[in-house]
Amino acid sequence: PIAILPHSSYVYCCTFLPTTTRDEPDLILSGSYDGMLRLWRPHTRRVPKSVNSNTDQLMQQQLTEVQAHSALINTLVYDLAGAKVYTGAGDGAVKVWSLSGTHSSAPVL
Repeated sequence: PIAILPHSSYVYCCTFLPTTTRDEPDLILSGSYDGMLRLWRPHTRRVPKSVNSNTDQLMQQQLTEVQAHSALINTLVYDLAGAKVYTGAGDGAVKVWSLSGTHSSAPVL
């Protein structure tokens, strides 16, 4: 692998969020078995070659994690503006999350 996004549980979904401006870095969202939603910034620092790999690996910077659901997150999508994220889980709920913090009706991720 060229990148590692460590989790303490099985990862069921992951998506790449391209940004609309050059000033903002792209993001990665992941949802896992433990109901955690994680937000990452890709390619932030290089890790030396390991015993198990012949190439350098790129570690990701975890920006935040939220206990989003009480069951596994099995789907996540974002709107075209990149301002909101929608998660669906085994607890029977679909939740809306704000990436920008400007939508008061949605929890900020």
